[in-house]
Amino acid sequence: MTIKKTIFILFIAFSLAFLQTKAQVKSDSLIKELTKAQEDTNKVNLLNIIAYELRTADKEKAINYAQEAVKLSENLDFEKGKGNAYRNIGTIYYVNADYEKALKNYEKSLEVTLKIDDKIGSIKAYNNLGNIFYVQGNYNKALENYFQSLKLSEEIKDQTGIARSYSTIGLVYYSQENYNEALKNFFKSLKISEKLNDKSSLATINYYIGVINQDEKKFDEALNFFHKSLEISILIKKDRQVATCYESIGNAYLSKKDYEKVLPYYEKSLALHQKMNNKLGTANVLRGFGSYYLAAKDYPKAIKYLEDAMKISHDLGVLNNIKAIAGDLSIAYSQMKNYKKAFENQVLFKNMSDSLRNEENTKKITELGMQYEFDKQKKLNIIEQQKKDAIQAAELKRQKSFRNFLLLGFGLIFLFVIFLYRSNQFKQKANALLSAQNAEIQRKSENLKKANDEISHKNQQITDSINYASRIQTAILPPEEFFKDNFPDYFILFKPKNIVSGDYYWFIEKNNKVFVAAADCTGHGVPGAFLSMLGISFLYEIVNKRAEITTGEILNTLRDYIKESLRQTGDAKEPKDGMDIALCEIDFKEMTLNYSGAHNPMVIFRKALNQIEELEADKMPIAIYRKERPFVTKSVKIEHGDRIYLFSDGYADQIGGEKNHKYMRRRMKDLFLTMNLEKMSMPQQKIKLETEFQEWKQKNEQVDDILVMGIKI
Repeated sequence: MTIKKTIFILFIAFSLAFLQTKAQVKSDSLIKELTKAQEDTNKVNLLNIIAYELRTADKEKAINYAQEAVKLSENLDFEKGKGNAYRNIGTIYYVNADYEKALKNYEKSLEVTLKIDDKIGSIKAYNNLGNIFYVQGNYNKALENYFQSLKLSEEIKDQTGIARSYSTIGLVYYSQENYNEALKNFFKSLKISEKLNDKSSLATINYYIGVINQDEKKFDEALNFFHKSLEISILIKKDRQVATCYESIGNAYLSKKDYEKVLPYYEKSLALHQKMNNKLGTANVLRGFGSYYLAAKDYPKAIKYLEDAMKISHDLGVLNNIKAIAGDLSIAYSQMKNYKKAFENQVLFKNMSDSLRNEENTKKITELGMQYEFDKQKKLNIIEQQKKDAIQAAELKRQKSFRNFLLLGFGLIFLFVIFLYRSNQFKQKANALLSAQNAEIQRKSENLKKANDEISHKNQQITDSINYASRIQTAILPPEEFFKDNFPDYFILFKPKNIVSGDYYWFIEKNNKVFVAAADCTGHGVPGAFLSMLGISFLYEIVNKRAEITTGEILNTLRDYIKESLRQTGDAKEPKDGMDIALCEIDFKEMTLNYSGAHNPMVIFRKALNQIEELEADKMPIAIYRKERPFVTKSVKIEHGDRIYLFSDGYADQIGGEKNHKYMRRRMKDLFLTMNLEKMSMPQQKIKLETEFQEWKQKNEQVDDILVMGIKI
């Protein structure tokens, strides 16, 4: 379980600590006092205190008292009381996880406090809004509100408010994984809180610093800070903080793989969260249990806890939780061989990852549309002004001619009248013709606009469909966690030419052996993507169907499946769709590698010899072929430190360089040798391959999908 989920619980506790009033009497005695109160500002304040006291015990009653405070404040024109009442309503919805209604009421509170220049109220409203946006994962809006709160706190020299703002700003930077900025703000807050002897803030900040140490894998330091926070939280009876600390200590021991100490802390945390009816905290601890049993390879128990956590997170609408839990469920279901459920959760994980990026794209598209409409209207205004100027110039010319004719004397009046009459007739005809032409132009313009709108709409639908297909294709590809579990050092360079790719990579572990493939389907874009999805599905089916199978037998069967699926009979007129592939089987126990290929070779760098070895592929595709024969299985011995490379032809076929020709496979092999002689790690080799590709391509278009895989034995 990641620390970022537990931070939400602490965040809620911190916000509630800020909103606490100084009222010490219980709600029952306050209600008795309310019955005796006059209809004045004191009654408004009393209603607000009662609403706040009941915020967790009785949601409906709390809202009723706060709404009564709003009405009475409006009758008395008591704006400050109304601002406090809206903030209380927001807080009631907030602690009950109804974030949309909380947001609306916090915005009303801010509007009122800014209107009457109530800086204390505005500081609270900005913090409340920041809390909502943080929980919803909108970090930019959260930072915007926290900085406004900090600015006002500094204006009124409120040290407690300044310390709180530094903490919340640090929290947002932490969530964006900007640890340097996060620690800078947390230590500023810690310094002020120590001077103020603010126990609540000290508990919170020690926890935050522990969280960052946890993320940086400094588990002993993290545990030290978590225990400091726990000790203070128990002292001041801050139950939510205590529950969060128990959970985080369990997380730290889980990360250290000190499994015996994990469950007791999780059980303490879960009991406290359930006692307080804290749904988000409960979801986080349930996911912690899921992570524990996932590490223990008890996949049925892991799935049970993760599914319970997912249900609560869905109900609350917390996107970050849904994304993280979906990733864990995908791994658990995959280990249980339930590939349908694994696929569904992988797609959900990808969709959650893309949501913010899609929102930003929509914003940019809207801005471009507005700029387009502005430019179009500006052009129409220029044309209209030109018409007016032309008419005005013609009128001035006519008047000048009229004056000149008057100078000729009365003798020419008759001729002038005839001329004027004929000119007027001509002008009427010209105007009629111009009106008809304008009407025709307007009609054609409207038809053209309508056609253009239809084309734009269809293009957008096609693009949206292809983008969604890309997410599905990415979800079907093996997650990188599968590679990390089997290879300590590897890279995958995957660059589709278009949105979706005809290249794909594939991986499966079976019988303590690992199968890895890199394939290139006919064409690229959508046609290639369809073939790639067929190839991935068929490979899983072929390997899982038989207990033992060679790489050559896999390719033979894959070829039969492709021919049957595409109904290839050998007719000269039918499409020759198919794929090229390099497939290898690695046996780490026997230290052997078996390879078979259709057009695509495999390259091995021999560490002991400091040289490159190439295993040639059979010169035939995975498709119908006139000279069809069984694929050959080649077997070689491997040693620790050897590196293998599988790739499609996209990299080698790229046009570029000074003479604008193909990169070629020979140059690729030389590059593999150079990188290994320079002792580059596999991630460094990926960066080198990307840099070399861009320098070679220059301004040329990418000609094909790119796939290069490197694995260190």
